[in-house]
Amino acid sequence: MKKQYQNTLKRSEGFTLIELMIVVAIIGILAGLATTQYQRFIAKGQVSEAASLLGGAKSIVEFEAAQNDTFPTNAQLAPLGIRTSGTYIDLIESNDADKTLTATFRTTNTSSLIRGKTLVFQRDLDGSWTCKITPSTIQDNLLPKVCEL
Repeated sequence: MKKQYQNTLKRSEGFTLIELMIVVAIIGILAGLATTQYQRFIAKGQVSEAASLLGGAKSIVEFEAAQNDTFPTNAQLAPLGIRTSGTYIDLIESNDADKTLTATFRTTNTSSLIRGKTLVFQRDLDGSWTCKITPSTIQDNLLPKVCEL
């Protein structure tokens, strides 16, 4: 009877190395997934700054187009009250030929997913604005709602 009691104790001493390795592997996989999602979340927040700045610029450019029948040049953006940079935006540029406003992200202090990339809004002939996916270099899953097809 004594020997049977000793066998029971040996079976319940603790976890095996394999069990511990499986738990560590599962935690590692979950941490990897969470880090990727967190990076994407940060990048989306930074892209929303570009959409916000371009949205404000659109209304001023639209007013300028209605009043003077012109699309402002880069030099005219700041005097019109358009913010040409932000926390994550290095520069907002205007292109009269294409009727576009382009926001370029900073190469420092931004997510590696958008560093140095651009977001482009274009004014159509009827005065409507579209987010140009083609010249934009940002991944589709990071684009703001106004750019979704």
